[in-house]
Amino acid sequence: MLAVRLPLLVDDIMNTHASNSRCHWCAKPFDLQNPIWCGCDGISRTLVCPSCLQCFCTAPLPYKRRFWSAAPRYVREHVDRFRTASIKVERCSDPRLILVVDDDELNRSLVATVLESWGCRVMTAADGQEGLLLFLRHQPDIVITDALMPKMDGREMALRIKNSEQGANTKVILMTSLYTKFQHRAEAFKSFRVDDFLLKPLKLPELAAAMQRAMPMTEVA
Repeated sequence: MLAVRLPLLVDDIMNTHASNSRCHWCAKPFDLQNPIWCGCDGISRTLVCPSCLQCFCTAPLPYKRRFWSAAPRYVREHVDRFRTASIKVERCSDPRLILVVDDDELNRSLVATVLESWGCRVMTAADGQEGLLLFLRHQPDIVITDALMPKMDGREMALRIKNSEQGANTKVILMTSLYTKFQHRAEAFKSFRVDDFLLKPLKLPELAAAMQRAMPMTEVA
């Protein structure tokens, strides 16, 4: 596992509740003065424990939510901007408007951060109803949506977008951690007319590839 040291805004993180800053695996506290960030390929980077040398990328989602909910958003943005700068990414030559729809605030904000770092303009919604209203009002070029959400899920929203006069040519990318079997994927393409399918937790190369398929982009280092 490749570990990379990054500068951190320690004063803000130090206010985190003690139980949220302890390693999931060994319960020892992280070194917040000299944090070590993991080199895993998921969108959300996590800290490496100085005691057991494990990151918490594979820890249960409730643990990660508790940890990151106490961290200021601009700290998460700093981490992911560093990450996207460290790999070869695709940048929009003509900034497009992307709509990200997800009821998970952490995933929604992380995807938005990555897309913005690639030069895209981004708006976000917390469910399919809100996402559909934003689509009809602003007509984004691409919609990236979670599959299963309250009120209106991403599959129904995708179908309504595709069936609308404004959305016939809009690219819709579905992302999911539960709706993963072959028949689910086939249903998404055939019945709900999505254009691409991504599994959560999202990986940066896969998100970049989906964006490249959805619209022309210019390579930058």
